[in-house]
Amino acid sequence: MRHVYACAVLCALSAPAAFARSATVQPDLPILTIVLDFRGPYTARSVGEMEREGERIGRGSGRAIEWRSWAEATQGVVDELAVVRFNGNCGIPDKPSPPPGEGPLGSTHVSDGVVLPFSEIACEKIARYVWPAISSVGQEQAELVFGRAMGRVVAHELVHMISRSAAHGRAGLAQPALSESQLTGDRLDLNPRDLLRISARERR
Repeated sequence: MRHVYACAVLCALSAPAAFARSATVQPDLPILTIVLDFRGPYTARSVGEMEREGERIGRGSGRAIEWRSWAEATQGVVDELAVVRFNGNCGIPDKPSPPPGEGPLGSTHVSDGVVLPFSEIACEKIARYVWPAISSVGQEQAELVFGRAMGRVVAHELVHMISRSAAHGRAGLAQPALSESQLTGDRLDLNPRDLLRISARERR
């Protein structure tokens, strides 16, 4: 079974721009505000599915998740902030793509050994990697499958950002490498140990 590295740690950091939608949050929980910064085209259906998948995976972390633009996030006080930049074309390609090259699907920045709450997602690399799954279905379903894969890559990076650690898990979503089927299958969750280390209740 072919696997790809889902994450790498970078040393560079650049200022994010802005775009996003907000999700309904639970007022009794601390809020993790995720700023979505798209640098290329995308589809609303894929982004919506990505957000739903991210929220599903994050249940049990003791946080509510909201999705914001950069401008919205800077207008008020937030409990916890993470910025995710999406590079390249985040839409669905209309023809088969070549095999993916080397490199991560997502990466999280570090500075002086400290993991920062800034990640980057390689949309075109994800699309190439999961092409077998998205090319065998219709456009609407392809957008949902692609959004699910993006959501899992984002959730993987959120583990690094929230825990402030470059460590990976031994099983589940936080593994250092994920297969195509793990990114696009019906369900992929965090290992309970990884969920515990990002739990807001445990960090209080």
